[in-house]
Amino acid sequence: LTASFRTPAGLRSAAALPRFERARPQPRRRLSLHVRRSCLVAATTCAGGMTRRRRRLATNSRFCQASSAAGKSAQASPDYSEELRVAIEAVVAASEVSRSVAEALSESMAEGKLNKADTSPVTVADFGVQAVVLKHISERFPDDKICAEENADGLRKAPDLLDLVLRGVQVAEPSADADEVCSWIDKGVFRDTKGESRFWTLDPIDGTKGFLRRQQYAICLALIVDGRPVVAAQACPNLTMPKTYTDELSEKLLK
Repeated sequence: LTASFRTPAGLRSAAALPRFERARPQPRRRLSLHVRRSCLVAATTCAGGMTRRRRRLATNSRFCQASSAAGKSAQASPDYSEELRVAIEAVVAASEVSRSVAEALSESMAEGKLNKADTSPVTVADFGVQAVVLKHISERFPDDKICAEENADGLRKAPDLLDLVLRGVQVAEPSADADEVCSWIDKGVFRDTKGESRFWTLDPIDGTKGFLRRQQYAICLALIVDGRPVVAAQACPNLTMPKTYTDELSEKLLK
């Protein structure tokens, strides 16, 4: 450490000063300790020797650096525009399937229901929607895992119900057969999402009672990356909106 003094002529070592100057007491605020070629100088200066103006400039500089880093980070963020486009196409096609299924069933829709092991009802529309959405996702992003609600085990044991599902799916996929429909549905059996950095999740019919009552329900699809939803698409097949608005919205989303 070298004791130094600030004078009008600059910074001089105490040894270089005349004896009477060395004996003269100096104002404390002008005394600083320096360690050459060490960051301790800057650290000490920032801690105690900075004027208001220099603090403000340093703060502004740090803010600009942080803003610049944030801007670079934002520019480097992944582009999910293709995933969004595919998700929208998938839920739009699935909406056609669910509407077609509802129109084909009786007023009570009794023939279009199947009770799962937990006694909760699943409909023909659940299976049809899941088949169509998962076909779109798996074809465009074959490496992505998908966590959906249904599997085709019960459907394979109910051929009449499978036939209803097939007819609904063929509205969107005319060449589909029963085996393909079941295989598309089973692409959503992935469940161990904890260790997966990227996967899709689907609720084919969010609001089963709404569907059975021919009221409102939703088809909900999302892409999860590192535990956060980065893409989401939701379709409400029974929601009535002005045609001009829906046309403009579709045009913007599907550009």
